[in-house]
Amino acid sequence: MPVPAATSDPVEPLHGRGRPVAWRRWVVARSVVVTVAAAVGVIVLYVLAVRTGVGQRFDDAVVIGRFEQRSWFRWSVVVRLTRRSDLPLLAGAAVAFGWAVWRRRYPQAVAAFVVIGGSFATTEILKKLVLPRPLLTTTHPFNSYPSGHTTVAVAVAVGLILVAPQRWRGRVGVVVGVLATLVANGTLAIGWHRPSDAIGACMVVLAWTGATVAGLVLVGAASRSEGARARQLSRGTWVLAALCVACGIPGVWQLGDLLRRLRDPSLLATEELKHLYNTADLLVLASVTGAVAIALVLLQGVTLDRWGAPGGARPPIG
Repeated sequence: MPVPAATSDPVEPLHGRGRPVAWRRWVVARSVVVTVAAAVGVIVLYVLAVRTGVGQRFDDAVVIGRFEQRSWFRWSVVVRLTRRSDLPLLAGAAVAFGWAVWRRRYPQAVAAFVVIGGSFATTEILKKLVLPRPLLTTTHPFNSYPSGHTTVAVAVAVGLILVAPQRWRGRVGVVVGVLATLVANGTLAIGWHRPSDAIGACMVVLAWTGATVAGLVLVGAASRSEGARARQLSRGTWVLAALCVACGIPGVWQLGDLLRRLRDPSLLATEELKHLYNTADLLVLASVTGAVAIALVLLQGVTLDRWGAPGGARPPIG
């Protein structure tokens, strides 16, 4: 009986040898790094923003600055969208799950469900049971870290990217990233959340995204994309990364200058409070767009198989 010729099929099982195994190890490694870094970031940000006086003063000053900006955003599209965001966010989650199931892309459906459900559950547990807000210098004692609305908005954005056809991921990422940014910044404008809440929510979603991508690869539900073009970063990824950098650099630069004058927020002039609020807006915008861009990077060159078989068996849709 003739011996079958060796193959370079990119969906070779994980226990095989060669390039596919090296690719899987690389994808799992970068996903684990993102997961661990995001999880650590959630705790570090909590300690700095919630457990220190300067962190609470910064959040309070942003809240005060929000009132100074009220004439600008009271009837803005951002606020209206955020106040009515519950139903669209639920609809987005349903679309992500339903679209994948209808196309028999069951690994994609499971991945979207895990990212959205896991992120929201983690946020609620952290906020209500694990991470209390001590009364240090805050004049607004309600506990709000991390933000539930921002968590769902960013998680739904990632879920829609997961179920989108691979060639459309970048375009979908830009659209859902912008919408998630509007919701996240809207929670600041309305006064539902502090800037640290929204940034922490982005890291919660990133942790679940990294863990989900690593899990898909380890169980054989993902394979290496064929073709060099499919393995390149999409234009949407570059657009989101550029937005993150364009907003993040001036946000961090201005934050450093303002923190030196935050020993007593009451001494800040009105224009400085407005400036502080705008700085927080930039940091939140950078966090959301950065989180969506990283999700796209984690999925770079990754094809989510229809049936999840390690050998790539994909019976036709009948």
